Amino acid sequence: MVNHSWKSRPLLGPVNTYATDVHPFDVQLGDHVHLDGVYYPIRAMSDVVPGEKVLILDGRMPWHMTGPHRVYREIAPRTVGLDEAPA
Repeated sequence: MVNHSWKSRPLLGPVNTYATDVHPFDVQLGDHVHLDGVYYPIRAMSDVVPGEKVLILDGRMPWHMTGPHRVYREIAPRTVGLDEAPA
Protein backbone atom coordinates (compact mmCIF):
# COMPACT_ATOMS: atom_id res chain seq x y z
CA MET A 1 0.00 0.00 0.00
CA VAL A 2 1.36 3.43 -0.97
CA ASN A 3 1.33 6.15 1.67
CA HIS A 4 0.01 9.39 0.16
CA SER A 5 0.20 11.38 3.38
CA TRP A 6 1.79 14.84 3.15
CA LYS A 7 4.20 13.67 5.86
CA SER A 8 5.54 10.98 3.52
CA ARG A 9 7.04 13.58 1.18
CA PRO A 10 10.83 13.37 0.76
CA LEU A 11 13.05 15.33 3.14
CA LEU A 12 15.50 16.18 0.36
CA GLY A 13 14.22 18.55 -2.28
CA PRO A 14 15.65 20.77 -4.98
CA VAL A 15 19.23 22.01 -4.58
CA ASN A 16 19.64 24.86 -2.06
CA THR A 17 16.30 24.18 -0.31
CA TYR A 18 15.21 22.72 3.01
CA ALA A 19 12.04 20.81 3.82
CA THR A 20 9.46 22.41 6.10
CA ASP A 21 5.88 21.43 6.87
CA VAL A 22 3.48 24.36 6.51
CA HIS A 23 -0.21 25.18 6.59
CA PRO A 24 -1.76 27.03 3.65
CA PHE A 25 -1.44 30.39 5.45
CA ASP A 26 2.35 29.85 5.79
CA VAL A 27 3.19 28.92 2.18
CA GLN A 28 5.35 31.47 0.33
CA LEU A 29 6.05 32.43 -3.26
CA GLY A 30 9.18 30.60 -4.40
CA ASP A 31 8.52 27.53 -2.22
CA HIS A 32 8.48 24.22 -4.11
CA VAL A 33 5.82 21.52 -3.69
CA HIS A 34 6.35 17.85 -4.49
CA LEU A 35 3.46 16.51 -6.58
CA ASP A 36 3.35 13.60 -9.01
CA GLY A 37 7.07 12.93 -8.39
CA VAL A 38 8.12 16.44 -9.49
CA TYR A 39 9.10 19.57 -7.54
CA TYR A 40 7.06 22.55 -8.74
CA PRO A 41 7.93 26.14 -7.76
CA ILE A 42 5.05 28.31 -6.56
CA ARG A 43 4.70 31.36 -8.85
CA ALA A 44 1.46 32.84 -7.49
CA MET A 45 -1.34 31.98 -5.09
CA SER A 46 -4.80 33.07 -4.09
CA ASP A 47 -7.06 32.56 -1.11
CA VAL A 48 -10.14 30.46 -1.75
CA VAL A 49 -11.66 30.20 1.69
CA PRO A 50 -10.02 30.73 5.07
CA GLY A 51 -7.35 28.06 5.58
CA GLU A 52 -7.04 27.09 1.90
CA LYS A 53 -4.99 28.36 -1.06
CA VAL A 54 -4.87 27.77 -4.78
CA LEU A 55 -1.22 27.58 -5.80
CA ILE A 56 -0.17 28.57 -9.30
CA LEU A 57 2.74 26.28 -10.10
CA ASP A 58 5.39 26.58 -12.79
CA GLY A 59 4.80 23.71 -15.23
CA ARG A 60 1.59 22.25 -13.75
CA MET A 61 -2.08 23.02 -13.43
CA PRO A 62 -3.05 25.02 -10.30
CA TRP A 63 -3.17 22.96 -7.12
CA HIS A 64 -5.63 23.41 -4.24
CA MET A 65 -3.81 23.29 -0.87
CA THR A 66 -6.43 22.38 1.71
CA GLY A 67 -4.25 21.48 4.68
CA PRO A 68 -0.69 20.99 5.92
CA HIS A 69 1.88 20.03 3.29
CA ARG A 70 5.65 19.69 3.09
CA VAL A 71 7.26 22.42 1.01
CA TYR A 72 10.87 23.03 0.07
CA ARG A 73 12.03 26.55 0.83
CA GLU A 74 15.13 28.20 -0.60
CA ILE A 75 17.99 28.62 1.84
CA ALA A 76 18.62 32.35 2.16
CA PRO A 77 22.14 33.34 1.17
CA ARG A 78 24.26 34.59 4.02
CA THR A 79 25.36 38.14 3.45
CA VAL A 80 28.32 39.89 5.00
CA GLY A 81 28.19 43.64 5.55
CA LEU A 82 30.76 45.90 3.99
CA ASP A 83 32.35 46.56 7.38
CA GLU A 84 32.49 42.87 8.28
CA ALA A 85 35.07 40.35 7.22
CA PRO A 86 34.20 36.66 6.92
CA ALA A 87 35.54 34.63 9.84
